[in-house]
Amino acid sequence: KNFDESIGYLNKNYPNGLPIDGNYEKNASFVTEVYMGRGAAAMFLGKNKEAVKDFDVALKTSPKPYAHMYMNKCRALIRLEEYKEAADALDSAQGLDAKWLSGKEDKPRICDILSQNGLQPLACRAKS
Repeated sequence: KNFDESIGYLNKNYPNGLPIDGNYEKNASFVTEVYMGRGAAAMFLGKNKEAVKDFDVALKTSPKPYAHMYMNKCRALIRLEEYKEAADALDSAQGLDAKWLSGKEDKPRICDILSQNGLQPLACRAKS
């Protein structure tokens, strides 16, 4: 609920996006966190389409995307059986922080699912 209220406030007060000023990066980081939080909550509740939409907004808004953002998007896409997009998200996570990704417990399972669906993303071919 708090995420929805925060996003509603931002959309109402900044319909054309955040102002580009000295606080832009700080504000964009805040907006990114709000969308990532709401997306994670949606994914937890099984609302994976909503989660992917929020993750996409977060990734677009973020001044500096992180691997965990793409990994969360990958997880939601796997649940939606959108495997090609999931593989792309996994590779984006790999490109941003391969060491971090190699330590994720669910990476082998994700790679297995993608492989079973005819995909072999670079992240799954990389040595862990």
